[in-house]
Amino acid sequence: MAIFHSWGMTPSLNQADIREFYEHGTRIELLMNPKDPDFPRLQELMYELLRADSVDCKYSVNAEYVAICQRILKREWDVAKRETLGE
Repeated sequence: MAIFHSWGMTPSLNQADIREFYEHGTRIELLMNPKDPDFPRLQELMYELLRADSVDCKYSVNAEYVAICQRILKREWDVAKRETLGE
């Protein structure tokens, strides 16, 4: 998520020309739980970043992308903690 975000937010970069951008996006999609309530919106934001053709477009996605990733990662961290502690 962080690497995808980094590629997507780089101001002077045309991320659509960078194979690694696609690779990290695909990795997110393959590793995500499709039943996660935030997954559909995360996918939408990822594709908005792919289509972004200006710095303003990129930055308009930034805050929501970060917030969704934080929620997803927090939920997954809580699951990992419960499993580790045997709860």
